[in-house]
Amino acid sequence: SVSTIEWYNVASTWYGRRHEDIPLPFHFKCLKSFLIASLAFLVKKVDLCQSDIVNYQLLQVAPLIRARGNEYELQKFKARYGNLNAMELSDKLSSTWTWLKRMKTALIASPHNMCDALKEGFVDQILFATDATEIPEILRLDMNQIHHLRSRAQKTVI
Repeated sequence: SVSTIEWYNVASTWYGRRHEDIPLPFHFKCLKSFLIASLAFLVKKVDLCQSDIVNYQLLQVAPLIRARGNEYELQKFKARYGNLNAMELSDKLSSTWTWLKRMKTALIASPHNMCDALKEGFVDQILFATDATEIPEILRLDMNQIHHLRSRAQKTVI
C-alpha cells in the first residue's frame, strides 16, 4: 500500500467483513503472509516517522549550531589542550603535526591537484588508515564519527 491510511482502510474493511469467500487485502494468499507484510510495512512507517522527527529537530537547532558551533569546538579544544602558544604546538599536538607533514608531502607530490592531496590526507590517512594511525588532536572531537565511518566502510568492503 502507498500510505498508512490506505493500509488501515483496506485492512479494517477486510477485518470487519472477514469471511472465507472474501480475498485477503493486497492479493495475499494466506493470512500469515498478510500479517507479516503488514507488520513490516508499519515498522517501516514508524522508522520514517522517527527519521522525520529527527530531521525536524536538526533543522530547529541548525541555526544555533551554525552560530555557536565554532565557539563550542574551540572551548572543548582549549579545555583538553589548554591555551597553546606557538612553541607548545608541536609538542602538545604531535599527531596533528605528523598528519600535516604527511599532507604536505602529498601536496608536494601532486602540487596541481589539491583534491588528491586532501583525499590522501583525510580519506586515506584518517578514514581508511590500515595501520594504527593516531587521529590528529584537531579531529578528536569527531572521533566517534570517524570510527563510525571506518566501521561502515569496513562493512561495505566486506
